[in-house]
Amino acid sequence: MTRAQPSQANPLAGVTRAWPAIALPRNEPRHRIADLLRRILAAVSAESTTDTPKTRPKREYHPPLRESFMEEAAMRREMFRL
Repeated sequence: MTRAQPSQANPLAGVTRAWPAIALPRNEPRHRIADLLRRILAAVSAESTTDTPKTRPKREYHPPLRESFMEEAAMRREMFRL
């Protein structure tokens, strides 16, 4: 048998891997309690995240740093033209 040929021992080996895993119910009391707590936490977190809209903080205003330079350059250009 070469590498290109599938194994003849179990022809369904590749097929069964593609099927989704089936979750079987757990009947032990500790699993029931854990499942209940998991559901409660999921419900509480879903409620808390949907009620509060995310708001961005207001941006601070930062004036231009080189305002005086621009005024001086404009004044020099006007004086040069006169």
